Amino acid sequence: MSWIKKSLFLTIGWIIILIPALILMEFLCRSLFPQTAWMEARRINVIRDVTYRFGIDHLYPYPEDTITYTRDEYGLRMRCRDPAEVDILTIGGSTTDQRYIDDGETFQIVLEDYLEKKLGRDICVANAGLDGHSTHGHLLAFQHWFPLIPNLKPKHIIFYIGLNDSPFRNGPTIGFDVIDESIVKNYLRANSIIYQSLRDAKYALLNQGTKFAYGGHAPKVDIDFPATRLSDGVSAIAEGHAKSFSTRLVRLLDYTRELGARPICVSQPHRSVVDTDQGKRGIAYTFSVNGVDFNGLDADFTLQKTNQVMREVCGEALYMDLYSKEFSAGSFYDYVHTTPKGSREIGLYLASEYEQLGLIRDLLE
Repeated sequence: MSWIKKSLFLTIGWIIILIPALILMEFLCRSLFPQTAWMEARRINVIRDVTYRFGIDHLYPYPEDTITYTRDEYGLRMRCRDPAEVDILTIGGSTTDQRYIDDGETFQIVLEDYLEKKLGRDICVANAGLDGHSTHGHLLAFQHWFPLIPNLKPKHIIFYIGLNDSPFRNGPTIGFDVIDESIVKNYLRANSIIYQSLRDAKYALLNQGTKFAYGGHAPKVDIDFPATRLSDGVSAIAEGHAKSFSTRLVRLLDYTRELGARPICVSQPHRSVVDTDQGKRGIAYTFSVNGVDFNGLDADFTLQKTNQVMREVCGEALYMDLYSKEFSAGSFYDYVHTTPKGSREIGLYLASEYEQLGLIRDLLE
């Protein structure tokens, strides 16, 4: 028998032995360390108990080449240790998560620092943003994530939303609101205790609990804004989209009140359009739906519709219009994500609104 055949038979033999052994080990691990609930959370892209080092020198000027990104054992980015201490919970997508902003410079920390100085006591603003989540994903978070966090009873929940709902999402988007389990690695991440343990051990051994990676968001390049009108049919599509968005938003506010919190809705700024002497112009492409491309004006029009819904559903007393705020130069490194400078401006804007709307009084109790 040739060495090739021997190697093949040995490989097949080991596979026959290892697969049942791994299945048995998985069952034993699930019996000894039940994590079924957190597996559901992983399916909606919740990551827990990690510290990453991200390279950001290609995104924006910064004193260091890397930033630190931390998620605690409950999947939150926050300075306080006990979920019972959370006063304000912020919910949104990547612009809330701020994956490529250092732990100490997110808009949550800016808001927290301001409120602490104003009130003269400790305040905790927790970051529950998940990269790619829309309102579809936020609903899943209330169902499969927040119930797992012990003693989570925030006074306020800030919804920093709208942008990720603009691409006419009719349901949870695979790969964003929920992970794509058709990819073997993602399936194992969501379902296997052994895989998750080995993955955590690898990072702990190789990086002392940290992981280094380059930031994945592409920096904005100087391009033209060629779009001068809405694409055909966008107006009607956006109207229908706004109605479905309203239904989801009402459900989110219901979940919020069930937690004993007050909902605060915040509209989102972006840089996909620009005002010119000839009127508003947009970038050529923002997203595609069923093979149809939509431009910056389309995205902006749809976002304004969702902003109008938020203003109506949340009410003027609980709505903050960040969409209309003027930001200084260098506040964004792409069309939607902020630099540390931009995150600071957001945090200070929210702090100002907290005072003007009288919301700061809730934190005195």
